[in-house]
Amino acid sequence: MPARHKGIHTDAYLDRFWPYHAVIPWENCCERAYDKAHKRGDELGMACRRQYIRRDNREYQAFRFEKPEQAEAMAAEFGGETYYAPDRGKGSGWEKWRKKAKSPPKA
Repeated sequence: MPARHKGIHTDAYLDRFWPYHAVIPWENCCERAYDKAHKRGDELGMACRRQYIRRDNREYQAFRFEKPEQAEAMAAEFGGETYYAPDRGKGSGWEKWRKKAKSPPKA
């Protein structure tokens, strides 16, 4: 069992209380854009930790929020999109973002 520092929230805890994620492409929120993106995330009330996600050979940073409006605002401002935490994979490969396919409308 891996050691964990007291007071550091687990990913499961964070997903339970901040389930709405703004998934921003790495280049739009890290390196040169780090300060701007993270300052805006703090203003919107993001969780204390972010998450690294891979999808289609691209890297993303997921910012966690309590309300869907917060995640939508962050995603719109930095060229990302939103998702709900249970859409992420479980077990090995949990960091891969598996988008659920939308079923066509029934006639």
